[in-house]
Amino acid sequence: IEWQEVIELLNLTVMLALFLLLVLLYIANVLAFNRLFAPLVETTSKLASIRDGDSLRTVFPPSPIDEFNTLNSAINAMLYRIEHTFDEQKEFLHNASHELQTPLTVLRHQTESLLKDSHLSEHALIEVSEIQETIARLARLNNALLLIARIENRQFLLNEPIPLAVLIEEVAAELSAFIEAKQLRVDIHSEGAVTVTGNRDLLHILFYNLIQNAVKFAPEHSAVTILMRYKATECSIAIGNEGAILPAQRADLFKRFKKAGTSWSDSPGLGLSIVKGLVEAHGGA
Repeated sequence: IEWQEVIELLNLTVMLALFLLLVLLYIANVLAFNRLFAPLVETTSKLASIRDGDSLRTVFPPSPIDEFNTLNSAINAMLYRIEHTFDEQKEFLHNASHELQTPLTVLRHQTESLLKDSHLSEHALIEVSEIQETIARLARLNNALLLIARIENRQFLLNEPIPLAVLIEEVAAELSAFIEAKQLRVDIHSEGAVTVTGNRDLLHILFYNLIQNAVKFAPEHSAVTILMRYKATECSIAIGNEGAILPAQRADLFKRFKKAGTSWSDSPGLGLSIVKGLVEAHGGA
């Protein structure tokens, strides 16, 4: 009986020792795995954080593991080429938009002079008017592209204190004629008051584009709602109407030259793209 108890005790001891050994091996394996693949985890985390042109300047440090070191070197070279191409694209967009301003201004003045010419026939006046409308569309497109380029190049100071509620009410007042023409009601709800730091002109453009877009696509005799919420250091603003948009169109709303419909063909389709850039420039999402 004593030997049987001793054997059972030994069996229990051996099983416990094996269990502890397995636990220790598992812990050692996890620690070794984490240590071994820590450079890969860091690399994937940095890649996931790249969201704009500034993030392309992320540098991946050398790794003591040859395979990961090769991977980081390849990623650094790729990001350098992407950043260089991105900078060239921004520079071209800015230069092209800037250079187009002068000939468009000259053409506009020339067509205005032609419209004042009393010797032109009615047909010629119609043709010149159509040319002037085309020039006006090109000018709007050029101004929008120039604004996008200036936003991407960070050419604005963002250091003004701006009361958001006051700014939004000013924008709504500017659009009052447009709003009344569609017989809309604008409901502005503000849960408190907040002042943000940014650029007043840019924020004016931001809210003007958003409210104007909401008014454009709102059904007549309906409402446009603007809701401002403030929580601690965060502010959320929702602008909506009673119109409908297809789910397939939502993914392209903030892409350049994308429009939800064809009823506003005079729009270049850059308004919401500009809004997205302005929000990101002010640290929003």
